[in-house]
Amino acid sequence: MIGRGRYGGNPVDYLDGTVDQVHLYDRALLNGAALRAVGYTRDTPAPPGGEIVRDSAGNPTGLLLAKPNASILYATLAKGPKLPFDYQLNSTRHFMRELNRLGVTGAIDAGGGFQNFPEDYQVIQQLADAGQLTIRLAYNLFTQKAKEEQQDFLKWTASVTYNDSPTVTYTPLQGERFARSIMGSIPPQSVMNVLQAGFPVEREWFKVRADNPIAYWQLVRAGAGIGFGQVLVGARDPELVEIPLGLDLPTYPVWLTAHEAVRHAPRVARVWELLAEELRATLAR
Repeated sequence: MIGRGRYGGNPVDYLDGTVDQVHLYDRALLNGAALRAVGYTRDTPAPPGGEIVRDSAGNPTGLLLAKPNASILYATLAKGPKLPFDYQLNSTRHFMRELNRLGVTGAIDAGGGFQNFPEDYQVIQQLADAGQLTIRLAYNLFTQKAKEEQQDFLKWTASVTYNDSPTVTYTPLQGERFARSIMGSIPPQSVMNVLQAGFPVEREWFKVRADNPIAYWQLVRAGAGIGFGQVLVGARDPELVEIPLGLDLPTYPVWLTAHEAVRHAPRVARVWELLAEELRATLAR
């Protein structure tokens, strides 16, 4: 159960006899069995970065608040009992079957604290290897140790294969298909000239890959390597240094689009006018 719901009464009374633990975005609800399993009593001190809500007698009510961060939620999860590996496999298959029953065929693992890769993902890996994974699952991996982020990324990328061929090259036809995939139309000759002006690239040259542009940009800022980005964006960041490529890169048109049903609405039109005005000034630099 995920969200910011409301409830009445004592959470322990509300949950007893139903579930062990319910996660919300900024809190967790524990029933009596869960409180006993993690050892929270009236004598448990208030944890740093969180709050154990108590009744008038000082006993935990079962409500944990993530204030100001979610450390208490992760720490509480770590205190709970851990199922044997075979039980984890079986319960995960039951969980996926329930998702399939509801029509869910894909999911995203939000990751978070205390979730180490690949150690804490062995159940999913074994189910995938056995052909028993009935949903598509994407990982959001979080580095767990400060100052060791790059080592984690290098270890993760070394454990998977993105392409059977270590060398990435484009024939003229492949280059045109690639350009079509990113431009959505037949590419102009200027694009083809750029694609054919390079040289063979080895996969090993790139230790870290990120498809998310925000994560990619932060990796560049953190010193994970040389990255490619928009000059206008990079020029505003004092932490970055531009490396001249010596290539005459073409410029491309920028389009602002909106559905016909909304683009004439006054507020949408005003936003479009401001965007167009700023883009003209920016691209003219």
